[in-house]
Amino acid sequence: MSLDAFLQGFDQTKIKVIAGDIPQGMYELEGSTFKQAGSMTGESIDLSTSLKKMALKDLVKKDQYEPLVGAGVGALLGLRFGLIGAAGGAFLGHFLMKGHPEVSVNCELNDGRTFIAVMTSSTHEKMQAVVPPSVRAGK
Repeated sequence: MSLDAFLQGFDQTKIKVIAGDIPQGMYELEGSTFKQAGSMTGESIDLSTSLKKMALKDLVKKDQYEPLVGAGVGALLGLRFGLIGAAGGAFLGHFLMKGHPEVSVNCELNDGRTFIAVMTSSTHEKMQAVVPPSVRAGK
């Protein structure tokens, strides 16, 4: 398994809620469960039963310099471990910030709450796979 494949798999279930009626922040998609990342008591939603509408809003374009910034931050953090740490930090920072296309999605839950989420296109495909067809169509 290559490092690039490993790092791509790391980010494929992360969803960032940027606005709406649920708490903003990072969420993870685990099967059909959409839950707040890093929180034992945070929001947890079963998308297969709780999602009423899901509509693709927009394609989010990432800044072309974002991987360079990630490499710089990684190098600075890795500098504590010498030159080899700085090189390794720059390498990891570049790949973690590498531009994957992202989409923003408008979602409405059965209880009336709405939110806007940003995710990679592959995560969006995974999310579509766990919801009923009527939700995917945004009806």
